[in-house]
Amino acid sequence: MRLRRFSNITIASAASIFGTAGCGGHPSPGTASEPEYSIQVQAATQAGLPNCTSALNGTVGFVTSPAALYECQSDSWCKIACNASNAGETAYASGTSTLVACSGGNWSAIALPRGATGATGATGPMGATGATGTQGPAGVNGANGMTGATGATGASGASGPMGATGATGAAGAAGAIGATGPIGPAGMQGATGSQGPAGEDGDAGPVGATGPEGPTGPAGAAGATGATGAAGAGVQLGSAYIQAATAASPTLSPAETWLYYYPGSFTATSSGSCVLNAEITLLDEDTFTPTSSDFAYGDLEVEVAGTSHVIGDWSCFIADPSSEVAGGSSCSTQGSVGVTAGDTYDVGCAVQGSSAWVGSYIGCNLTWVCSAN
Repeated sequence: MRLRRFSNITIASAASIFGTAGCGGHPSPGTASEPEYSIQVQAATQAGLPNCTSALNGTVGFVTSPAALYECQSDSWCKIACNASNAGETAYASGTSTLVACSGGNWSAIALPRGATGATGATGPMGATGATGTQGPAGVNGANGMTGATGATGASGASGPMGATGATGAAGAAGAIGATGPIGPAGMQGATGSQGPAGEDGDAGPVGATGPEGPTGPAGAAGATGATGAAGAGVQLGSAYIQAATAASPTLSPAETWLYYYPGSFTATSSGSCVLNAEITLLDEDTFTPTSSDFAYGDLEVEVAGTSHVIGDWSCFIADPSSEVAGGSSCSTQGSVGVTAGDTYDVGCAVQGSSAWVGSYIGCNLTWVCSAN
């Protein structure tokens, strides 16, 4: 991670303790009037993020549980740190109107209040009349209209001469049937016929109403008391920080290209193991011109009962001579150590470098988590 530099004071950013291979710098911050990060993907957990591929490189994702920001870099989701150096930075997801801010060392979602409805804007002027379109095809012929009303009857013509008497016509049709006479007296009752076959069963009737609830039975005997569960294991947390490029920070001297520095100390409350994370920063105040033979490495250092122990294999490479730019750099490392209840442990950073780095300031940002066996 390349540090942001100032004329007299350089503040080292705290590295994420979840850094993985391939993780480098974070997206460039925005201006003071817009969020520093634009969120493109969201998930409930880190495992819910899509696979980080070259197509997603530079994409920023927000995870709600626990709340955190990640960036897709070199096929890995890298956690974006939230600490004192970037407190107040924000990230925004326009698709879901989600605003996230760095506060108190954590990325937290912030509820956005709904603004008042703005006044209706004035009606714009009427646009110019468009050009006349080409004439459309002829429509289909309409249906024939209704037949007109019958004209008035013309005047009667003059009577013609009487014709000869015609032949006698055929007999007329029979007259209408007369009315029905009154009903006669009822006849004697006939004998009772044999019983017909039984009809099909009718539909079942509706279910009757539920009867009243019976009296409560006697209480059963009390069960046996279960065994007492085991006590939970204790957890011990801590952190320490020494800012680089200040009067209080250590420097590499001409006679000492190795340096151990202990900004933190704690007494173990229970026997178990502790996981330590460190970001080690080396700043040279723009006086260093690197060459291919220059180097600087860092590692974790623990001292107990006056004996120092380096945790790791010096794989935390701080300075990059091939960059050929003045200024310092930083690296992150992690290690674990067994602890005994009641013992006091001094924890810090170990740095070794070539003589070109003599006079450089050293920053050490530590966190540790201890749990009982």
